[in-house]
Amino acid sequence: MWPGNLTKEELKTLQSLFRKGGVVGAITTDYMEFICTTCGKAVDMTYKGGDPMMPYFTYNCECGNRSRFKINPTTVHNLPLLREQK
Repeated sequence: MWPGNLTKEELKTLQSLFRKGGVVGAITTDYMEFICTTCGKAVDMTYKGGDPMMPYFTYNCECGNRSRFKINPTTVHNLPLLREQK
């Protein structure tokens, strides 16, 4: 099923669990992969630094799905406390 090889049935299941226009992630080996919930393909991710302290990302899929997200501060621990300098 993963990564990037979703069947039509698997994509429908994914869409029933998560809204279209988002991304979902899963561990493959020791890497995190992000899949578009609109088309089921891997998205292009860009790390944007801290916002102000939590890791902030943008994503872009070839189907046109694009947005941004931050890591949830209540479930991620021991991140650096200083904002990265640009």
